[in-house]
Amino acid sequence: MRKYDCLFLLPGTFSDSEVPGLLENIKGILAEFGAESSQFENLGRQKLAYPIKGGHFAYVVNSSFSLAPEKVSVLKSKMILEPFVWRFLLSDHQAKEVIRRRLVQPMSDKTSSAQSKESCKGVDLKAIDKKIEEILQQENIEI
Repeated sequence: MRKYDCLFLLPGTFSDSEVPGLLENIKGILAEFGAESSQFENLGRQKLAYPIKGGHFAYVVNSSFSLAPEKVSVLKSKMILEPFVWRFLLSDHQAKEVIRRRLVQPMSDKTSSAQSKESCKGVDLKAIDKKIEEILQQENIEI
């Protein structure tokens, strides 16, 4: 079993009291495919950047659950057919952690900042400006 995160957009035409019923439907679908420890976080009704199926508002729900990897494609095809799920994004939780670790690498504050400052000190801006002017003065510039 792998851990997955899923972000759902549910129609904003429903009332706040109807959303828990929709979440129960989604929990039922996940349970049908053997998902375990499903947790839901309702982020509320939000205005969309562009209309989806004629609606300008949607309920945004974030969920996390464990599921066998071989059942993911079947779950996706089932979610596409659900009329009360406008959009969803399913991502592998483990893959997100690996990417996050690669992007945020610990740096030594003193050594890296001191090295970058020293490398900038050797640049002579006046010489660069002079060279640019020389290049621009040439008649045979191919662009």
